[in-house]
Amino acid sequence: MPRHAANKSSVPGTMDAETEKQERLLRDRITAFLQACIVLAVTGYATFSYQMDAALSDLWNSLKANTIIKWDTCEPFLVFWAFRFTLSFYDLFENFYPRYHLWLIPEAKLSHKRERKTISQCLLYVSHDAFLQLAYYYGPIAIFDFTFPRRKLPDSIPGLGMIALQVVSMLATYDFCFFWCHYFMHKQRTIYRWFHARHHEAGAKYHLNHWGTIALSFGQTWTNLFCSIFTVNSLKFVTGSRYSYHPLARIVYNTVTVIWLIEEHSGYDMPWMTHRLFPFLGFGGPEYHYAHHTRGHGNYQKWFTYLDSLLKTQLKRFDELDHATINTEKAPNETLNLSDKIAS
Repeated sequence: MPRHAANKSSVPGTMDAETEKQERLLRDRITAFLQACIVLAVTGYATFSYQMDAALSDLWNSLKANTIIKWDTCEPFLVFWAFRFTLSFYDLFENFYPRYHLWLIPEAKLSHKRERKTISQCLLYVSHDAFLQLAYYYGPIAIFDFTFPRRKLPDSIPGLGMIALQVVSMLATYDFCFFWCHYFMHKQRTIYRWFHARHHEAGAKYHLNHWGTIALSFGQTWTNLFCSIFTVNSLKFVTGSRYSYHPLARIVYNTVTVIWLIEEHSGYDMPWMTHRLFPFLGFGGPEYHYAHHTRGHGNYQKWFTYLDSLLKTQLKRFDELDHATINTEKAPNETLNLSDKIAS
């Protein structure tokens, strides 16, 4: 476990209370503005649904003729670039926004270390884990798609409201599926060592940040992938192939999934994150997943919290803990404790 002592190297300067208050107010104002935009967008669609659906149909008619959209490896290709741009954003933010540390969640402020990079490094840096993902994931998928071309795009597209509903349905399905895989990996010693221990080195052996999102073993990479493959095909399975999720909804789902995965590992409390925009929907946010990494158990759900609440695997919030004993907190009936994990 990383020592939860104030890390002076991670805090570039002591800010007074007024400065911290200003940054908190700035985040709250951005959140309020975005919430107003969401309300305006929903109201606008309710009022002008016919016109907006027609515009979406015109957009789809243009997109379905695009070479990339017609490509069998379109979705993995777009996932790659979603990872690239989102990881670069966090690199740029913490290297060029002087008060970046005031946007960290409370627990991350104690151990977060900025990796200093130039602009070109922020934009072009590729980690060792990223190269492994190319070998584990993108390579096999591209070869399979080239060998077995099968992508057929529909001529039409449902309304914007239905596309949004499909995206939400896929996000909820993936979250549900991954919870059980994640829970099982933590409960079985051998599975944990072979599949999940590599990912938990972030938070146990070194500090967790956005690049920790892709610190995955081969086994976990494909566990994540199979959960996603099941998710995007789940409607087809349930309806006996009568219905399926629209390709545009799948593209949006994959993009949102990447952004949310990086968010939950980033250690930042950004004003546009879902737990801030929709506080009433039970999103965990980065603080929720950060606790899972630093304490080594609990909070198994990726985005929502209802399954952890139901199975009583939900951890206390950082501000509810006795900080003097945070490193010795134990998981009840946990098969593999933290010392076992580090030793493995």
